[in-house]
Amino acid sequence: MAAGIFGILDKIQKRGFEVEALNYPMEVYLDETFCLEKWLLSHKADYYLVGLHWFVHARGAYEVINRIRNSNSEAIIIVGGITASLFHELLMRDFKSIDYIIDGDGEEPIPMLVEALESKKDIDNIANLVYRKENKIIKSERKYILNNFEGFEYSNYSFLKNKEHYAEFSYPGIILEEKSLWLVNGRGCIYNCIGCGAARRARLGETYYCKEALICRNVDDVIQDIYNLRSFELDYIKLTHDFSSMGEKYYEEFFSRYKALSIETKIYNEFWQIPSEDFINKCTENGLSGRLDCTITAFTGDESMRKKLGKVFTNTELIECLNLCLDAHFTVKLYFSRFLPDENAISLLQTFKLIQTILNLDKSTQLIQIFYEGYLADPCSIMLEDVMLEDNYDIYINWESKNNGKVFQKMVHSLDGKSQLIDKKIINLLK
Repeated sequence: MAAGIFGILDKIQKRGFEVEALNYPMEVYLDETFCLEKWLLSHKADYYLVGLHWFVHARGAYEVINRIRNSNSEAIIIVGGITASLFHELLMRDFKSIDYIIDGDGEEPIPMLVEALESKKDIDNIANLVYRKENKIIKSERKYILNNFEGFEYSNYSFLKNKEHYAEFSYPGIILEEKSLWLVNGRGCIYNCIGCGAARRARLGETYYCKEALICRNVDDVIQDIYNLRSFELDYIKLTHDFSSMGEKYYEEFFSRYKALSIETKIYNEFWQIPSEDFINKCTENGLSGRLDCTITAFTGDESMRKKLGKVFTNTELIECLNLCLDAHFTVKLYFSRFLPDENAISLLQTFKLIQTILNLDKSTQLIQIFYEGYLADPCSIMLEDVMLEDNYDIYINWESKNNGKVFQKMVHSLDGKSQLIDKKIINLLK
């Protein structure tokens, strides 16, 4: 589930509404006989919030919406998230089961909408709201953008069914058998990776984020949430935003406060670039040696291609950073990608050579894990803005678009013989 939904549900609950949350895939994993229809019939509600956040979940989200509608024809279905926002007009036009869409941040609009509907008040002035009125699609002229996190709590899981198991399902939890939870510590971004829909100059970044592009959550509130979550006995707290990019003052305060908690939970952080030497030194000075799990996306060994994709560090700088991480006993997940735009034999060779250098670097400790996965760009990212038109969006809903060839090939460059060839080369290299 998108980590931000817990802050919204907490706010609704604190306004006096009864709230229950369900993670459908988790329920099926825990009990293969779990039937969503039976659960919906026994837990009828007045309002249903369905997350349509990541575009790869679109088909599943719409199937859930249909099941809700079939089990409760009178229910009000509200949909939100990144994908729902970007394609709100298409969704309202083609999917009649949806009653309302929140186009953008929902922290204030969703509670206000529920309260207005409950008291039968006018909804026309609710920000970010998309709805139907007299067979017309209406979009509110009022805009709400979250500009601070004051009053939000993201550690309240009291309303989640089987909450005691949820920490086992944080990606890739069921693969690694770890217990971890994602925790909101910011919103927005300061970079322009061309395949990311939330990049500063992508449609999402330009349309929905604040002028500052990155909002940092108060350190005290983040630490309080970490403290509240200690009962889950987590292996990791996974931060949604790279706190090394929030500035030296921010991460120094975070390290100091986190050290004072005296808990064993490790921190997982996905770095948007590479961590600085100062950041790593501050980590070790505050007792985080061996307690930070770093994720770095390098994409490729071709420095010019990497820069074009939005990562501005060189191979030499990456190697130096990895050496510092090894000295600090940090675990590093290092991601490379196949099927990159403009990829060729020379760039592939550069990638293989860089991977080999890194493997030689880490022969004794094995703290570095290398991942090599297919490249997938977000809809409405800078890279795809020329082909990701709304007419092609049904590829993510029902996979029946007649035009999906062009779009899909743009997004995932040929997953056939090329993939097999690269797989064979990388397997031989790893041997």
